[in-house]
Amino acid sequence: MRIGQLNDRFHRLVQSAAGSVRLEKTLAGLIEAPLILRTFVQYTPVELVRSADQHLELVQALEARDPLWAQAIMGAHILTGRATYLRGRSAQTKT
Repeated sequence: MRIGQLNDRFHRLVQSAAGSVRLEKTLAGLIEAPLILRTFVQYTPVELVRSADQHLELVQALEARDPLWAQAIMGAHILTGRATYLRGRSAQTKT
């Protein structure tokens, strides 16, 4: 899945740019976890577009060197991923 590869590459670049070895190792473990991969494939086309838009906005916030903006976008990105995960978990328990 090409979009999955691009998503992984984007997240690795953001981690690397943060300049924190500890953060990079922690996040790398989370992003590679099967839990995250299972969640990503559950995204609807609308959710994939939203995720990509959040990536673009995060880049804008980083370019603007605005940590509050970047934090807000990352918070939204994490929460929307969480919502997708919970939706998928709920669907699994119903089957």
